Amino acid sequence: MLNLIDILRKLRSPEGCPWDREQSFDTLREFVIEEAYEVVDAIEQNDMNMLCEELGDLLLQIAFQSVVAEEMGVFDYNKVEEKICSKMISRHPHVFGKETANNSDEVLKLWNKGKMKEKGSILSGIPSKLPALLKAHKVHKRIKNSYLNKVEINMKDLSKEEKIGKELYEIVIKSSKIGIQAEDCLNSFIKKLSKEVEHEG
Repeated sequence: MLNLIDILRKLRSPEGCPWDREQSFDTLREFVIEEAYEVVDAIEQNDMNMLCEELGDLLLQIAFQSVVAEEMGVFDYNKVEEKICSKMISRHPHVFGKETANNSDEVLKLWNKGKMKEKGSILSGIPSKLPALLKAHKVHKRIKNSYLNKVEINMKDLSKEEKIGKELYEIVIKSSKIGIQAEDCLNSFIKKLSKEVEHEG
């Protein structure tokens, strides 16, 4: 990682690359999303060479933004690493502390308890730009594995759009119960539909 950081510092220097020097958090934003999806593609294709390469591309985005932040004087890569190491220790009190967890559900409850203590809400940190079905899955998972009581919503208070949204959310819950994500189900169906359309065409 330090070698990669040094390469990016060189690329961003006056003697480096004009394109790399022009990049900012805003311009790099789309590449983070793109590279993350390419990692997912590699996993779905079970292509380990591709996965190795795509993880490198994703790592590049972390290094790139860390160097941009370093230049601005807001944080550097060491701070990024320090924060994630600290988080991993604090969120695993059953390993590094005195709590106990005998299964994955208990671990997730401890994780969400730690998140709520740090952030004030178990829903903090869910990206607003996530696809809606994936976001719904994360919201459901956080609520399900928290210490909160079941949330009830009065159907009378919902608009037509929100009622359809509730139906989609219930599909997310249904798929979650059998260990799959509604986003994957929909993508799988769209692929099949697309093949049929192409075949008929």
